[in-house]
Amino acid sequence: KALDPKGFLTNVSVDLSQGFDHAYLVSDLENVSIESWNGTPMASQLNGLLRLTKRGGSVDIASDRLVMHFPSVYDWALPFNEAKGRVEWRLNKHSAEVFSSHLSLGLNGMQTYGSFSLDLPYDRQQQGFLNLSMGLKGAQARDALLLAPPKIIGNRLYTWLARSLEAGYVKEAGLTLVSPIRRLEDSPKPLTELYIVAEDTSLDYQMGWPELSHADAVVHVREGTFRVLVLEGEVINNDLLYGDISLESGSSNLSVNLALEGSAFELNQLFASDVLKSSVGDALKDWQIAGQHQ
Repeated sequence: KALDPKGFLTNVSVDLSQGFDHAYLVSDLENVSIESWNGTPMASQLNGLLRLTKRGGSVDIASDRLVMHFPSVYDWALPFNEAKGRVEWRLNKHSAEVFSSHLSLGLNGMQTYGSFSLDLPYDRQQQGFLNLSMGLKGAQARDALLLAPPKIIGNRLYTWLARSLEAGYVKEAGLTLVSPIRRLEDSPKPLTELYIVAEDTSLDYQMGWPELSHADAVVHVREGTFRVLVLEGEVINNDLLYGDISLESGSSNLSVNLALEGSAFELNQLFASDVLKSSVGDALKDWQIAGQHQ
């Protein structure tokens, strides 16, 4: 009842040859929607083949359009323009299990893929857990943030990622998440890991400091700590040979290490920058450098 299913069942076939306890139903699903039950995913515009028994069942998904929402993870729904794969469930003595095989998904023109599992005790005082893995290939940098749930990685870190990754192409990205789905007093913190492999991206890592451009970088986020490894790029008309930018969870101190090569004269603008003045005052205002450096 809580799932509040809507839609159509067609080509229904019921096998009662083994008795009611072993009844077996097969049917096509057409534009079916289900609501969340105790943190389970919501879905709409679901099409596929349903198999159902007393103790469980499965759906072989084949949808040109599928909207899914993981309410314990994302504030938004994920509108897939293509979805294929299998979702199964089992009704055990003390809990329900829901799990998927490898799901092939299309999202905003991107190739995405994923799987999930849920272990949900019937006792509402016991915690249930969601395991979610999602990945994508071939996306614009900002589109990759669809994998980064603010309520899990934190609004501060999400805002930094959204501001910093201004442009570029994402070769691949992935999210792995283990999260409680019930709001209990002793709920553990979610465990999460996110990575983004970006090419030719612009990285505005800190307001007031020179932006990195045409950068190939790997962004790694794990439980509130993030690290960006820059493999190559440009900054202040200099070649960026290597960069390492990191911020520990709970810290406000951004660590930035950059290895540059090129014209030292271009770096003089840093000595007059407001952000440097806020740290050292006018101590460097008369500094001038020139020549080549590496």
